[in-house]
This record gives sequence, C-alpha cells and structure tokens, in this order.
Amino acid sequence: MYTTFKTKILPIIWSLSLCVMMLISVIDFFSFRTSYYEKMYKINQSATQIQISQEDLMESTIVLLDYLRDDRDNLDIDVTINNETVPMFNEKEISHMVDVKDLYLNAMTIRNISFVVFILLSIFLIYERSSYFLLQGFKRTLLILGLILIFIVSYAVIDFNSFWNDFHHIFFTNDLWILDPRVDRLINMVPLNFFNGLVTRIIITYGLLLASVMGGLKLWQTKTK
Repeated sequence: MYTTFKTKILPIIWSLSLCVMMLISVIDFFSFRTSYYEKMYKINQSATQIQISQEDLMESTIVLLDYLRDDRDNLDIDVTINNETVPMFNEKEISHMVDVKDLYLNAMTIRNISFVVFILLSIFLIYERSSYFLLQGFKRTLLILGLILIFIVSYAVIDFNSFWNDFHHIFFTNDLWILDPRVDRLINMVPLNFFNGLVTRIIITYGLLLASVMGGLKLWQTKTK
C-alpha cells in the first residue's frame, strides 16, 4: 500500500500541484504586464474610442490592476472627457471587477497552496530518488492536461467569442460581465482581440513550460540511472 502511494499517487499529486502552480503563475504574469496593455491600446486606438488621453487611460489601467492585486480598496479615478471631469468606471463595471478580484485572489490562494504541496513533495520524492516515478506520474498528468488543452485551443481557435462567453458563464454567477461598449468604458479598454492575444500568449508559454519540465525529468532520470 505504501509503495503504491509513493510510486503512483504522490507523483501525480506532485505533477498536478506543479501544473496548477505554473498555469496560474503564467496567467498572473501576462495579465499584469502594462506593456501589453499599452501595446493593445495603441493597436485598438482605445484612448480615441473612449475619448480620453493616453495618460488617463494608462493611469486608469494601473488603478485597475492595483485593485485586482488588492493593493488598493477601490476603483475611484476621474478622467477628463470633453473638458469635463467624470468617473472612469460606472457602478456596473465596478461590481463586475469585484467579482474578478475575488476570482483572482482565490486563484492566488490555490497557487500558493499548490506551491507548498509541490515543495514538500519535491523534498520527499527527491530524497527517495523517485525520478522514474515522477516522470511516469508527470506523463500521466500531462496526457490528461494535453487532451484538455487541445480541446480548449481548438475551441478558442474555431470560435473565440463563444469560448470567451462560456468561460464567463463558468466562473461568474451573474451577467455583470456583459458590458455595453456604448456606455461601459471597460469593454473598450479590453475588447475581444485583447483577450485573444492574452490567451494565446498564456497557452504557448504554458505549453513550453510543460515541455521543459518533461525534458528536465527525463534528464534527471538519465543521470540517476
């Protein structure tokens, strides 16, 4: 029983904790890169569409990202439109971002727990010289994740709009995420092509990381034979 637990169950738990930790970390990394926001704002001419200056737009973005990280308590920021000072975000947008913030903070908690599990199991399994079993466990986990990723990528490529809508239906229990570009500035800040590029970067980077881990495990197994 102990042998099965050590050679099959623990390596899979180790692999899942690593995969979850890496995925959330990659999402976190790309979601908070202000350079990407600035690049997409220029491509989409977002400042012109929203009728604010590029400086106001970037400042609003920083406020938004700081709020999601829980570095500030509110989304109160004023911008100038037609020589009039107005709040950047309306009540619906703010309510939606409350949900997004909760989702993000919960994801960070899951990542931190996964990190602790990964470290503890790594110490134990490395001490036990379990390179072969780690590799086998990672292969099994990767097979399942690969099938899931293939489905997600195929769905996103075929119909990204439906994919994005289904994503929101899964993670949100209300329709606050359905924004109107005529009155909600947030949707003009981050339209569909913004998320299309973001998801593409996340999937490619995550795939490369998984491949790197696989290569590292194979190398370790070869050296420990």
